[in-house]
Amino acid sequence: MLILAHRGYHRDLPENTLAAFDAAVKLGVDGIETDLRWSADGQIVLYHDRLAPDRREVGAHTVAELSKLAGYDTPVLTDALDAHPGILWNLEIKDPAVLPALIPLLQRYRTTHKILVSSFWHTAVQEVRQAVGVECGLLTAHRPLDPVTDRLGRYTNGQQVEAFVWHFDYLSPELVQQTVAMHSKNFVYSAHTQADHNHAVRCGVDGIITDDPALAKAALRG
Repeated sequence: MLILAHRGYHRDLPENTLAAFDAAVKLGVDGIETDLRWSADGQIVLYHDRLAPDRREVGAHTVAELSKLAGYDTPVLTDALDAHPGILWNLEIKDPAVLPALIPLLQRYRTTHKILVSSFWHTAVQEVRQAVGVECGLLTAHRPLDPVTDRLGRYTNGQQVEAFVWHFDYLSPELVQQTVAMHSKNFVYSAHTQADHNHAVRCGVDGIITDDPALAKAALRG
């Protein structure tokens, strides 16, 4: 099971910052999950929330303005990729406005970096997959009526995506078994306790996106 640091390791640092990414890498994680949004000056910024601290849309601000409001340097995507080329980068598209800039950037980095693109915007994931061919995953916050349906099977069997990224609340061994049968990888997010991480390991997921890599490592040790 791969361990991905959710927005870097941010227990004592601002999330989605180069410092948080550095801290995660020092902990020995396999990868980092981070969030992609579009800035007013045409940059892919790493920022989770839709609204900046002034309650305006992130996209209404330049990178410099967003950094000033947040109280720390808000990195752009290339800063992070260049800083740590040896890990898996799970790039979550929060705003499809990033796509015109993201697609050529991925074409540039796809041969030098391990990348998994995911999003709740499944149409954005599909566009990336068709244009670039990097690994892609569909983020979910629900339990499908029946994972082994023509609808979900079409995504994986048609090679439109390689992974599903499940919310922990809906994860079960049966769900993982069904999607593995469709030749899909499985990742999980929103595991918080040691029991949560233990459950993810028992379910047989391929990776866990966690705020606490130590809990994931303990779960792997059994």
